[in-house]
Amino acid sequence: MNMFSSKRGVSPLVATVLLIGFAVGLGAVVMSYGSSYYGETGGVTTTVSQGNVCENINLEVHKVSNIDQICYENGGIKVTLVNKANANIDKIRALVTGNDVYVTELEEIEPGYPKSEEISYDFGTYGDIKQIEFIPILGSSGAEQLCFDNSILKERIKGC
Repeated sequence: MNMFSSKRGVSPLVATVLLIGFAVGLGAVVMSYGSSYYGETGGVTTTVSQGNVCENINLEVHKVSNIDQICYENGGIKVTLVNKANANIDKIRALVTGNDVYVTELEEIEPGYPKSEEISYDFGTYGDIKQIEFIPILGSSGAEQLCFDNSILKERIKGC
């Protein structure tokens, strides 16, 4: 008797297992492709080319127990930043937005080290803090490159 001329089909249980296996395998291939693409682009869409200068900048607010180490008190703002790149960040421009924008610059931060900073902030003049943006700056004055795509924006800053 020929196998293909038989009237018997595949049992519904086997068919279901085969379909699920195929779907899982196809999903794994798509996720693998997607994660490698997302990892290459870093999840950021760059609208303005900054050349290769800012490409390897990775500035972050330090976290302890998954809590950002940034807070405010009467005299100002306390923050711990970490340079997770292999290059120095020459300066960091901090834009503190309240009722008005307060701009200050923080000193150099070396690769691989956290750096705690205290930013003086006058709540009477600028109002309550709405957000803070930290913009890495490479190079010296006159040849500075502001790395806007690598900036950090923090909102809902809590008291210390």
